[in-house]
Amino acid sequence: MKLIDALLLLLAPERYVVRATEHAISAEFQRNRQLREQFPNQNLPVQRRAEIETNVRSQVTVVRTSVLSSIGITLAAIVAGVLGGVALGSVVGAPSRFALYLLQGAGAAILLGATLSEVGRRIETWSRESLAEEINAFLFRWLYVTGTFLFVVSVAWDTT
Repeated sequence: MKLIDALLLLLAPERYVVRATEHAISAEFQRNRQLREQFPNQNLPVQRRAEIETNVRSQVTVVRTSVLSSIGITLAAIVAGVLGGVALGSVVGAPSRFALYLLQGAGAAILLGATLSEVGRRIETWSRESLAEEINAFLFRWLYVTGTFLFVVSVAWDTT
């Protein structure tokens, strides 16, 4: 079910909006006793349904933009890593085992550090738009790009 929803969100956003709007309305009726009493047939007024759909559309835009930009950033880090590894191979020659271990260890440490900082984060506001949250998100992505770059450099350099 989650996979289908994710595919709809990314590939058929209009179908996802319909599905997610219905899901949000159903969940609201399950949680809210007063709403169930006010609308026993579970038909919300058109304006309230439109508000929920607008909110879902906004969420779709945020998620799709985030996923697509993340894919683009990841591909850029991989291309830069390959070019960096090839350039190092051309300029410096074959890498030493120590250089490869250093690059791989640094890449792993950066990726792990970024992951653990995001998993253990305690910065969260209702709007999710505070400067600290924006900086945290920036640092998380930057660290991931750097770690990925170092890993790919070590692989590309080793094969030149």
